[in-house]
Amino acid sequence: MQNKVGSWLIGLIIYAIVEILSIVACYLWLKDLFDIFLLIFLVGNGALAVVTLISYQRDRRQRVLAISQILGKEGQEVLQIGRLGLMTYDDDYIITWTSELFDEYQKSLISQKLLKAIPGLRVLFNGEADEVEVEYEGSIYKVIRKDNAQILFWQDITAIANLRNEYQENRVVLGMVHMDNYADIAQAENEQVIATMNANVRQPIVEWAKDNNIMIRRLRSDRFIIILNEKKYQELEEEYFPLLDSIREEAQKVNVDITLSMVFARGTNDIRVLNDMVNNLTELALSRGGDQVIMRSYQKEIKYFGGTSEATEKTSKVKARVLASSIRELIEKSPRVFIVGHLDIDFDCMGSMLAMSKMAQLYCREVYVLTEDVSIDNQLQEALLRFWDSIADKHNFISESDALLKAEEEDLVICIDHHHLGLCSTPELVNEVKKMIVIDHHRRGESFYVRPTLVYVEASASSSSELVIELLEYQMKTINLEAFEATLMLAGIIVDTNHFRVRSSSRTFEAAGLLKVKGADSSEAEAFLKDSFDDFENKNRIYSYAKIINDTTLVASVNDDRIYNRGIIAQAADDLLDVKNIETAYVIAKSGASSFNISARSRGIINVQVVMEKMDGGGHFSAAGLQRENTSVKKLEEELLQVLKEGRNESNLIN
Repeated sequence: MQNKVGSWLIGLIIYAIVEILSIVACYLWLKDLFDIFLLIFLVGNGALAVVTLISYQRDRRQRVLAISQILGKEGQEVLQIGRLGLMTYDDDYIITWTSELFDEYQKSLISQKLLKAIPGLRVLFNGEADEVEVEYEGSIYKVIRKDNAQILFWQDITAIANLRNEYQENRVVLGMVHMDNYADIAQAENEQVIATMNANVRQPIVEWAKDNNIMIRRLRSDRFIIILNEKKYQELEEEYFPLLDSIREEAQKVNVDITLSMVFARGTNDIRVLNDMVNNLTELALSRGGDQVIMRSYQKEIKYFGGTSEATEKTSKVKARVLASSIRELIEKSPRVFIVGHLDIDFDCMGSMLAMSKMAQLYCREVYVLTEDVSIDNQLQEALLRFWDSIADKHNFISESDALLKAEEEDLVICIDHHHLGLCSTPELVNEVKKMIVIDHHRRGESFYVRPTLVYVEASASSSSELVIELLEYQMKTINLEAFEATLMLAGIIVDTNHFRVRSSSRTFEAAGLLKVKGADSSEAEAFLKDSFDDFENKNRIYSYAKIINDTTLVASVNDDRIYNRGIIAQAADDLLDVKNIETAYVIAKSGASSFNISARSRGIINVQVVMEKMDGGGHFSAAGLQRENTSVKKLEEELLQVLKEGRNESNLIN
């Protein structure tokens, strides 16, 4: 405060000297009446300036004196010890006075614009917060604005903030590293290959942990548990987890198909909670096909990184055999079985539902297929009409309302071709019945059915029909499908693999072969999928909106306000991949009165599921999408382009 008083006195003295010199000069060269008036003006002006400066300084001293009188000497000492300060400002947000807390800084804040001098205070004046933390001259302050008064209360919390940051940086993060396919490959290879694989693929994981000061312990041949702190995790996230790429490259050098799944749990110091989170995240990562990082903060949403490789085919069929037995036991213990599909039922979903209906009938249960009052793909509807008499004779089709009247707690619901309640065609029934089986081939997302009894989600499968036909083969009794049922399943596989061009493994062709044995007619399946002239016209209209983005991506934003069938939107996206040098294709169109769809397709190099998940959609590695209400094609296009732009800067995200 003494420095501020001294500066005002020096200014006052300099001004007085200038005024005196001006008066003397006028006196010496006084010649006429005009000079007399000039002299009077200078004397008056000087007197007025002196009075103003003295008055301002007196008011300032009185303000300081008033605070001193209120707080007392002890109060002032408390302010100094507690690093507390006060600041006042006028109606123009000009700083008019500061307490002793600010005297330690070389520059004075008085007469400066408040928000220009300290921009961090802006949130206090636009209603965003009642208090704020700001950094000023290397120190951190908590600032509170007093309501209905032009005063700010400051508290130096630098020491507390540093301790808080240190605490946050050292919070425990628990993780798991799983080597995808390691166990399957190790069972089939000789000792020399296994030794090479361990040296080139497994050992680098241990060295990576050592280089990053991460504690690592092997739980089994293909799995490690790791412990690190929050600061190290943040560094890994900023680098987009380069270990995934390096292990994939090393595996390719020794000609083995191994990738990494890494999961991290954080946000709490309860080790038991972190352990449960890690176990759940590991299951989720493996069900999504591996080759990715999944992170979850306690009580927050899951975050995904990576997923650049298509889920690989499982070499062992033991899992399918065990699950087939478990499904049989659940069916036998249930009085009634309800089979439900997703919204807008397609060939894959319907064929799988009918096959599961046949399985349940084999064990003499009451079986109901819920398709009434449910939206069905147009091409599928035409196919069903051709065989409706035979189909209706072999299966019981009912609506959700009728099913709710029949359902009891001990009954069983089998959910086909989806694992998300938001996609279910009969959500009320699913919530009513306690026992549930989920069979799906899409990569599992964060949203999942609550407490399913049995889950068979296999991201490496081409379709649900592929999974279901295997389950039928492992039953104790032979299940004879009708020819039209097998043909519907084959049509489902053809659609989901885009005529066996994507997501087709050896087991996909085995499933197609089994369906052929059971009477599936491939020519008839192809006939089911032929377009009507209206569909042909709509597809060509969609193609006309396509434009190339980034050389390898096509985006068709259909802005004509027409309503397009979802199946046509998906088929158009598939067809756009036939364009030379195109790796991904997106079709955005209106699909209902207030609903809009995006269908995303990939040749298998770029994961379009990750792109759609960032827009709250989902799907498969090379076939994904979303549906959103009350938006527009233009808004969805802008959001998609922004996600693609961000993805180009995150090589582990989508490319």
